[in-house]
Amino acid sequence: MPSHNFLNELGVTHNSATGDFVKDEIPEKLQDDYLVVYMRARFSEQDKIKAAIAKHGNKEEKIRFEKELERIERLREAFSANPENVPVIELFEYRRALWRQHAIGKREDSEKDIKDRVGKMILKKLAPVREHAREQWERRVLADVAKWEDPIIPDMPDSLEEEGISETKAPKSSFWARFRKEQNQKSEDSGVPKRDKAPAEEKENRERPPDSYGITVSKITLRKSGVCKSSYMSPETKVYSLNDVLFKEGEENPLTQKCEDDAIRYFHIPANNMHWVEEAIARYYGEKTPGEFNYRKDPKYLKKSSNILCREFWSSRQHGGVYDPVHARHMRAHCSLIMPQTKGTSEPGVENKNFVIFMPYLHWETHKRRKVMARVAKEITKQHRETHSDLTQNVRDELYKTAQAIRQLQSRQFTDLTKRGSTISEKEKGEKIVQGKRVKRSALAEYLLQIARLHDAMDVEYDVRILRDHLHQDPPLHLRRTLDQSYYWKIADTDMRDKDQVVYRATKEGKNILRTSRIIMVDQLWLYVLDDNTIISFFPRRWGRNKPDWSGVHKGIRSLLAHLHVGQIESVYDLALLIMDQCSTVFFDSTKSVDERPELLDIFTNALSYISGQKTVAFETFWHHLDKMSASDRQLAGFESIVRSYLNINPEGELLREAHDITEELRMMIRIFTHQLSVMDLFSEHLAALHDKRRKPAPDEALDVLKDIKALLQQQSEGGETASKPTSNGHAIKDEVQRINEIINENATTLSSGAAHSNAISPQESKVPKPPPDIPETTISLSKRVKDHMTSRRSKLQELEEHTIIIAEQLKDLLSLKQQQASIIEAKYALKRADESVIQAGPLCCSQS
Repeated sequence: MPSHNFLNELGVTHNSATGDFVKDEIPEKLQDDYLVVYMRARFSEQDKIKAAIAKHGNKEEKIRFEKELERIERLREAFSANPENVPVIELFEYRRALWRQHAIGKREDSEKDIKDRVGKMILKKLAPVREHAREQWERRVLADVAKWEDPIIPDMPDSLEEEGISETKAPKSSFWARFRKEQNQKSEDSGVPKRDKAPAEEKENRERPPDSYGITVSKITLRKSGVCKSSYMSPETKVYSLNDVLFKEGEENPLTQKCEDDAIRYFHIPANNMHWVEEAIARYYGEKTPGEFNYRKDPKYLKKSSNILCREFWSSRQHGGVYDPVHARHMRAHCSLIMPQTKGTSEPGVENKNFVIFMPYLHWETHKRRKVMARVAKEITKQHRETHSDLTQNVRDELYKTAQAIRQLQSRQFTDLTKRGSTISEKEKGEKIVQGKRVKRSALAEYLLQIARLHDAMDVEYDVRILRDHLHQDPPLHLRRTLDQSYYWKIADTDMRDKDQVVYRATKEGKNILRTSRIIMVDQLWLYVLDDNTIISFFPRRWGRNKPDWSGVHKGIRSLLAHLHVGQIESVYDLALLIMDQCSTVFFDSTKSVDERPELLDIFTNALSYISGQKTVAFETFWHHLDKMSASDRQLAGFESIVRSYLNINPEGELLREAHDITEELRMMIRIFTHQLSVMDLFSEHLAALHDKRRKPAPDEALDVLKDIKALLQQQSEGGETASKPTSNGHAIKDEVQRINEIINENATTLSSGAAHSNAISPQESKVPKPPPDIPETTISLSKRVKDHMTSRRSKLQELEEHTIIIAEQLKDLLSLKQQQASIIEAKYALKRADESVIQAGPLCCSQS
């Protein structure tokens, strides 16, 4: 193995530390990964490791290593060139300069008290018990700091000035000042909403970035196996840039190129961008865009692409209007079979059949990245509405935003006053609370915190750029939706509902900082099956660079295709069914490696078990207190205190609310699987209809019908002859049978002669359309199995829903029992008060008499 050659070249082993006091040992399974070794090394050692990899590394690993370094360099260039990222970069440089200045200024003091400081660290167990080694290490670090040059402190970034102390001292006045500033800025405009009128060159650059947003389009080619001529195996994967697939015209485009014989092509584009769909379909048919897909008399009418992209199968399927929230956009679940005319197809003489499939499916995302996605979408939508909405809509938006801002401000102030007794923001002051005391962050802490923010911003840079360029274009980009957004699509802000997800609360619990809060998302599969040999899929990936992401749908598809067995894929429709099944099984595939993917069924089962256990405790407490109350009622001692302690409905009310939340989320997910089954039903029906239609030629089917009619007539004739008197129409039936025999014999002769004639005609002379390939029986069976899998997954969720409903009903019964008991207690108290009133009124009546 070429694992440690390059490390040995450096004279170190994988367990050594390059000058660090605490050794950074590389795990055993990662010691052969060049990228891991390179990235975990100190910056001063990376050049040596890079040279060793170039000298001793194998070819495949070196190509992978170089590609990753090139990707990082392109990402840095793209991030720096984006004006939106200037504040983050300026703040990073400002924090770094402050930290270096602080380190240089404190170097002499740190060197003087190094022994005392190291001793205290050892006593507090902040460092290993090796005082001499620790002291040497710190002196070496301070010697390196002495070689630094004094940094040039840049001006305070504008983003930091906007979060200054003046705003924290008077947040309300600062808010109104900022609001008046925005209004004055808008009043200086002409009053007419502005529209971005970028030159054609700028718009084209925005739509066709040179770096393709860092997106690659994979092309997987399956060819027929030599073992089984009907089975497609041996996948070959090629990767192209997004620009090469969508915008390059001519035969150099892999989509435009003709598919080779006995092969299936599968292209995947990782986004639900309607503009990219139109470009991909146009490239497939070799047509130029932009174009018209509906109005036939338009000069730019695209005849071939319009079969797929006409309003009936494309734009009319989109849900969500201009004034709806961006998360309202989605394609309605459907499966369409498109059979264009022969003269309109890309291959004359072949009857093509195309499928267009839109299907939702469940996936997941980290809560942190979901928040970034929602924040960026809100910012882009705000900018878009300010320049593209009419005056009335602007005023209504401003009033709504003003009310929302005031409500959020008051809520923050109330929270701060109740928790800390102050309205000073810890984030803006750069402070934190430690054991009840306010501690200001050090320069190093601020620098490291800014590094983390910069890393997060770079991680989602490409995704943010795609949103900015395509979210409000025509046609638009479809955003990933949370579970609540897919159901309550009219609610503008679902942040609070998203944080109330069962999965979010289950993954948030615990004090381990490595735990990541996650939420359930609803993604879309857009699948195009074209001409019996090509599939193009569109579905999103998770935000940021997630490698390896074992729950990624496309990764699961590639893994399955890499381990195909004979007979698993015999047509392009088998591959389409495999893709649909992979989308549906994200949370139900136990064979996938467990990474950060939430275990959906386990989480809901545990939540349900907790509620069930608490419900049992609540019932036992109720009966126990009921017995105690009956005893105290007889003694009339401590009766009121017992009643007040056990008739409180808050515990049961909280459990009932939790049960309702679980039921609601389960119904949302069941609804997604119901949509999947409706799509699967349509797809299976179309496949079965095509299979039955092409199982026999039309003349043979007509002859079969005539033979069936002949058999029925013969049965009727035999029945009439066996009766006591012959039927009046017996001779007529025999005549019909004889005529049918003549027709059958004539057609049989014609068919046999026609078949011989067709064998004599060369393929070039034949103008009869060739029948399309038959849909094998295995495809029909596979569609039934995939449908059964989806039904099974929905049944598991329905079973959980039924159990939750039963528990909710039992909690309602308990609340009803408490209400009835309260009514009985109230009646007893009323009788007791009446008796006391009579007793008190007795002496008074006697004295008056």
